[in-house]
Amino acid sequence: MLDMSRSRSFRSIERPVVSGQSIAEEGLALMYQPSGGAAGFVQTADATAGRVLAGISYGTRVSPTTFISVETYTIPSSSPYTVTVTQAITSGTVLAKLASGTVLTVTGSPPATGEVQVTGGSAVLTFNSAQAGLTFTVTYRYSLTVQQAQMLVGDPQPSSNTPATATGQIGMMLIGDIYTSEFDSSVDWNAANVVDIRLAANGRMTIGGSGTVVYPAVKVIAGPTADYPFLGLSIAIQ
Repeated sequence: MLDMSRSRSFRSIERPVVSGQSIAEEGLALMYQPSGGAAGFVQTADATAGRVLAGISYGTRVSPTTFISVETYTIPSSSPYTVTVTQAITSGTVLAKLASGTVLTVTGSPPATGEVQVTGGSAVLTFNSAQAGLTFTVTYRYSLTVQQAQMLVGDPQPSSNTPATATGQIGMMLIGDIYTSEFDSSVDWNAANVVDIRLAANGRMTIGGSGTVVYPAVKVIAGPTADYPFLGLSIAIQ
């Protein structure tokens, strides 16, 4: 999902979508991929090295299925050292960062010092007693109900197809500023000097990993916060 109240497009273009592919969200990183022996087609980017960033999906105007939440809490000063967040957490999407700037390691087991236990599908975070009384911010992705999606974007135009499906093409933003909910929420976008920005699975961007490096064509201009959970990126794609 793109927040179009803040995003600005200075250059955009349309490209044909790879046969059989469906691009269902705005704000996704797209990559070039031949289709039927012809070049110039695009599909949702992935984490495979050597991909070419084509643009950011734009103008699809469909309801998102997931969203980001950023919340701040204080860990209880006595047992149990648990915090319940507002939504059920999608597995593998959590970043827990102490007010000191320390990022806790996510684990599925009882946590040691410097760790936080997270179970996918649960809303409960469990901390080690060494973190008792500390304030932290948690960023995670969760699945939207129909009502939650409607509250975010309203009702889309009645249709059985997205514009991309109906026309076989997709709009792409090439130059501008975007504020997107489609990013890897398990990495620290508020860290200083973020330059190792890469393509990741499902058309989302991440920091580090095995995907194609997209910096300096993509730069961070605003990290997600409890007040505003979108990631701001400046893009300049040739």
